[in-house]
Amino acid sequence: MTAMVNPSLGAFARQDLGLTVELFDAETERDKLLRQQTELQEEQKKLESRQAELSESEKTRTTLLRRLSDMKDVRFTHRTEVAESLNSQLSPTIRVTIEQYGNTDHRFGG
Repeated sequence: MTAMVNPSLGAFARQDLGLTVELFDAETERDKLLRQQTELQEEQKKLESRQAELSESEKTRTTLLRRLSDMKDVRFTHRTEVAESLNSQLSPTIRVTIEQYGNTDHRFGG
């Protein structure tokens, strides 16, 4: 910002006008920085909120995965019991085996 200074003004008046311009520029810069600070604080709050949501989602996911694993273990136990029952009835002609994490291909005949 350039100010027009009357040459008839004394050195103190010119200096005072220069300080006024500098103060105006400093206040403008301060206001700009305060707005940026406010925006950054709002973004920080959003980030913290999202991080809390993520943490909660991760905990929920871990719990659900644990439950799924437990359910798969129970299902495997039941299938093993059925296989043992079939083997006791059909052996030695037919033998049934169960593998917990075996072939996941759902097509028959390989």
